[in-house]
Amino acid sequence: MPDVGMIYEERYSFNPKTSLFLLVAGVFVACAIFTPGGSLALRIAVALLFSVGGLLALATSLSRKVALRVDVAEINRPDRFEVD
Repeated sequence: MPDVGMIYEERYSFNPKTSLFLLVAGVFVACAIFTPGGSLALRIAVALLFSVGGLLALATSLSRKVALRVDVAEINRPDRFEVD
C-alpha cells in the first residue's frame, strides 16, 4: 500500500452557525404556533418550513458523516458524484 501521508477529514457536527440556526428556527416555530394574529395557513406554512429545516439541520449535525476529506492524491467530497 502506498504511503498516504497526512489525511485531513472534516465531519458534520454542531458549530455556532448550526446552533444559531436551530435556535432561530425554534423561535420562528414557537411564534407561528403561539401568536394568535395572522392567517392560519401562513402560521402552518411557517411552522412546517422551519420545523423541517431545523430537523434536517439537527439530523445532519448528528450524523457525523465525512463532509470533506483531503489527502495527497485528491480532495474528496463524499456527497458529490464522481466525474471520470
